[in-house]
Amino acid sequence: MAACGGGYLPHRFSKANGYDNPSVYCDDLYAMFEHIQTTLAEHVYVRRPDGKRVAVIPGPGAGSGFAK
Repeated sequence: MAACGGGYLPHRFSKANGYDNPSVYCDDLYAMFEHIQTTLAEHVYVRRPDGKRVAVIPGPGAGSGFAK
């Protein structure tokens, strides 16, 4: 949720929680972050000294990955 905690304050205000709410754009932000991460994983990678590409394994979220 840390990725959705910022943003324009009027978009986050509620009488119940004040400003302690995620951005109204939270779902869109996560979709954008996943798209960027997936695109980078497809095009940006590290090669080992033997020339082979470092594998990317699925992480805890859709579209995320971690080098192993």
